[in-house]
Amino acid sequence: MEESSLLRRISRALGLEAQPQPLPVTWREGLRRIPQAAALSDAQWPVYEQRVERFLSEKGFVGCNGLEVTDEVRTSIAGLACLLVLRPDSKLYPELRKVVVYPDAFLVPQEEPAEF
Repeated sequence: MEESSLLRRISRALGLEAQPQPLPVTWREGLRRIPQAAALSDAQWPVYEQRVERFLSEKGFVGCNGLEVTDEVRTSIAGLACLLVLRPDSKLYPELRKVVVYPDAFLVPQEEPAEF
């Protein structure tokens, strides 16, 4: 288990989780460039930004095949993910610990159709 993941789990268990930090101005500007976020009302933006801050503080990011996960990539992924959880009763992906980011599209071979 990765050290930062272990520390995050221990902190969570002890109730010592890091508090989300306010987004830097450049990251907020990046969120405004997400086309899907343009549909948010002025009243929804503070909730949205708060969810993104929490997502970034709670979830780890792992780059694959040599990809360096930059702050811009992290913020874009968090911004898109948090558009789906804006309802007050929504949980912020409680089972998700890490986001695995690939530098390009990839295909997972599948022999049987997925069942829903």
